[in-house]
Amino acid sequence: MGEPDNTNDSNRCSADEKARLTKVNALALGYIQKALGNYDEATFRKWFGVNNADQPDISVKTRIRQTYEFMKTGYQSKWDVLCCSGPSGACEHCTDGTMAYVMASSWGGDALSHGFVSSEIFMRVCDMTLDDNVMSLTLFHELMHMTSIVSDHAYDRTE
Repeated sequence: MGEPDNTNDSNRCSADEKARLTKVNALALGYIQKALGNYDEATFRKWFGVNNADQPDISVKTRIRQTYEFMKTGYQSKWDVLCCSGPSGACEHCTDGTMAYVMASSWGGDALSHGFVSSEIFMRVCDMTLDDNVMSLTLFHELMHMTSIVSDHAYDRTE
């Protein structure tokens, strides 16, 4: 698995950071497995909205399961992490409080209209000081972007 072209030494994870990422990946898997086994309608509605024709509940649940499987079986084989120490090289977008991000692009339409979508296999973690619980769910969040058409749209929520 090749790194992005503009990766530099300040973007590579140390052995300690890789060990921590393995730990928080396992933590996230436990949370997601518990959530999949204990479906709560009220919480699901709060975060994913009302069932509709464009994004039916079954699609959302399928994406969560697929991302869980990708997370469980793919760390360092199908996806990996750059541990960014600032906005340089392959981590140029680690600015303004960004916790983590993945790179993706589309052309020929968007993913919903069956255009082509490309995603890199490297997640950029901008803040390695995050609490383990926050880091674990941040990894899952970013992997949702890697494995599906999910986009960010609720950063201003207060609940």
